[in-house]
Amino acid sequence: MDISDDGANFVLAPRPQGYGPALDKAWAALEEQTDEGLINRKGAYLAADGGLCVKMLGDEFRIDKAGRSVLWSGNEAPAFFAVLVLHYLMDLSSARPTGEWISFRELEGGDFYFPAFAARTIQRMKTTFAGREKKLLDIAAKLGGEPVEFGDTGARFRVLPNVVIALVLHEACEDFPNEANLLFDSACKIILPTEDLAVAASLLVSKVCKCL
Repeated sequence: MDISDDGANFVLAPRPQGYGPALDKAWAALEEQTDEGLINRKGAYLAADGGLCVKMLGDEFRIDKAGRSVLWSGNEAPAFFAVLVLHYLMDLSSARPTGEWISFRELEGGDFYFPAFAARTIQRMKTTFAGREKKLLDIAAKLGGEPVEFGDTGARFRVLPNVVIALVLHEACEDFPNEANLLFDSACKIILPTEDLAVAASLLVSKVCKCL
C-alpha cells in the first residue's frame, strides 16, 4: 500500500492533540477484548507464531496489545493507519456485510462532510478513470475486489474484513460527462464512525487509482 498520498490528511473534524488521545482510547478499549472475540467478531486471525493480525486493503497489520503497537511489514504503522485499524477492532458489534448499499450522505453527518469527501474521492475517481472506466475491473481482480452491477463499471472491495466499499463509474455520453460514486455496505455505519469511513474510502481510492 503506497502511503505517499492517502487518508493521512483527510480529516473531517479536527483531531485534538494529534492522534495520541485517539490511540490511547483505542488501546484501552482493546485491552478489554480477547483475541478469540476479535477473531470471531472482526475477522482477525492468528499468524503462525500466534500474533494477532487483521487485513486492511490486502495488507497485514499485526496488533501487539502488550506493547501497544500496530506493525505493518515489520515496522510501526503510520498513526492514521493504526487509528483506523484499532477503531475497527474496538467496535463491539458483530456486524457483517449485508449486501445493502448506502451513500456517504446517508452516514451520520454525511451531508455536512460530503463536499470534502467528494473532493478527495469522487473527483479523483472521475479524473483518473475518465475514458478508462473498464480498467476498474482489471484492478479489482488484482486487489481481491469483485464486480457489482452498478453504473457502467463497478467493483466492491473489502477494505477491512467487515467493511465493504463499492466504487462505481459512469462513462461519458453525448449528453452527460463521466461520473463516479462510492457506496458503503450498510453494516459500515454500525462498525465505524463517518470520519473513519471517509478515511477508509480515501485510502481505497488512492490505492485503486495508483494501480491504473
